[in-house]
Amino acid sequence: SKGCLVVAGAGNGVLNSQEIYIGVPLQTLQDNYPAGSEKALAIGALTAHDQRARYSNYGPKVAIYAPGGGTADSQDLQHKCMNSSYPPELKLQKESCVLVAHPKDKYWQLDGTSFAAPHVAGVAALIKSQFPSHSPDQIKQRLLDSADTIILHDPNGIPFIAKKLNAQRAVDNVP
Repeated sequence: SKGCLVVAGAGNGVLNSQEIYIGVPLQTLQDNYPAGSEKALAIGALTAHDQRARYSNYGPKVAIYAPGGGTADSQDLQHKCMNSSYPPELKLQKESCVLVAHPKDKYWQLDGTSFAAPHVAGVAALIKSQFPSHSPDQIKQRLLDSADTIILHDPNGIPFIAKKLNAQRAVDNVP
C-alpha cells in the first residue's frame, strides 16, 4: 500500500514452500518474513550452472530464482575468498559464490537467497526507470512474465518448473 515492491530471499532452509514435514512444525516459507508475506516476491537461489542451490527454499511460493551462489551439492554455507590474506591451502571454487566486500577482510565469498534477492530488486529498479508509470504490481508482473521457464530439482531429485530472472527481457518494451 506504500507504493513499493518487496523483494526478499525465500530462505536457506531447503524447505518446500508447500509441505509440512513429518507433522513437525518446522519453519515454512509462510513463517519466513518478509518473503512469506502475501504481496512479497520470494526469491530462490541458483548456482552458476542454473541449478537450484542446495540450501535454497523452493516450491510454488518461490516466485523467481536468481544467482545466489553455492553449488547443488556443497556442504558449506559460507566461504572466504582466496586472496593473499588467507592461507594458501584454502581452495575455493570462485564461480560457486557471490563476491562480497567486507570491511575487515578484503572480500568474502558467500551464498544464500539474500544474495539472489538483490539481483531481482535491481532489475525491478531498472524496470521502474524504463517504465516510470508502472505500479509495484505491474513491475512484479513484468518480472514474472519476462522470466525464463526452467526445470529445477528438489532435494530428492524430483523436477519442478520454475522461473529464472531475465533482466534483458524485463526491460525490453515487450516481455
